[in-house]
Amino acid sequence: MRARILKILIAFDKLVYQIMTLGYGSEFDTISSAAYRMEQKGRWVGRISRPVIDWIFSKLGDTDHCFISYISAKYSKPSETF
Repeated sequence: MRARILKILIAFDKLVYQIMTLGYGSEFDTISSAAYRMEQKGRWVGRISRPVIDWIFSKLGDTDHCFISYISAKYSKPSETF
């Protein structure tokens, strides 16, 4: 049951990210992975959002959440295109 809830939350996160970027974001990105990538590029949004997201998830016992999300998005396989 926990795995199902997690999949739904990740899908919702990806949907919100796509809405925020008007569909220009990678299909594998979540808000967390995008925040990490933006921080690495030196963008102010990433420098502010990544520490906040990591702090929130550290309270839930998930350290380096944004980095792990970034690695997960980076090495995801592309979906089939029609």
